[in-house]
Amino acid sequence: MSETQVVSTTSSAVAIPADLPSMYESVDTADRQLPSLYLLQGLSQAVQNKIGQPGDVIVGLGADDPEPTFLIGGDSGNTSFNAYILDRRRSYARFPQGGQMEWLNKDEYDEARRNQERDVWVNWHYVVSIPEIDEHVPMRLMLSRTAGLKASKALNFIIDKSLAMGGLPVARFSVSEATSKTTGSKYSMLMVTSAEATQDGQDSALRQQQFFGGQHHSRGDAPAAVSTNQPDI
Repeated sequence: MSETQVVSTTSSAVAIPADLPSMYESVDTADRQLPSLYLLQGLSQAVQNKIGQPGDVIVGLGADDPEPTFLIGGDSGNTSFNAYILDRRRSYARFPQGGQMEWLNKDEYDEARRNQERDVWVNWHYVVSIPEIDEHVPMRLMLSRTAGLKASKALNFIIDKSLAMGGLPVARFSVSEATSKTTGSKYSMLMVTSAEATQDGQDSALRQQQFFGGQHHSRGDAPAAVSTNQPDI
């Protein structure tokens, strides 16, 4: 008889055969919807729907998730959180004023830059693990445009330094307020600093990386900005 594991539910305990995972065909990152991190701005859907406040950071299955988990602000009371970085990829996009974001390939991006277009950006896509929130499922984070530029540069440095030292990258995220140079309006931006890994946190993150690993496509795998007239991440 094969071994089984017991998974508790709200109403009963369900025995699952240990060899059950072998019955499922594996999928890559582009074929599943992972929860995503959202830094809320004044025009974010969650703010308009009175789910959160500008400067809050939430995790949800979409920007309009009615019951997100708060990483910063909201009912969490937190002003920062730590995340292990499991994957990093880049993509390119055009953010026209008042229009929808348009994914670009590298050649299209380079051509737009040669033409001195101001609304094309490099986007950074990360898969992160936050064991304090979820020990089993990783989350996605997209950093782009003005609000994400400083954070992505700091995070990329932390990743490269950790990899050079043979460790799993871990970073601390907090939120700061900034002012647009063009409009003078206030907006929130993520701040990234280095953080210390814990053994339990690292073990959990590595399990997530092993199970949810796979080809992380750079186009169409992260949520578009909620609105193109604000500095969303």
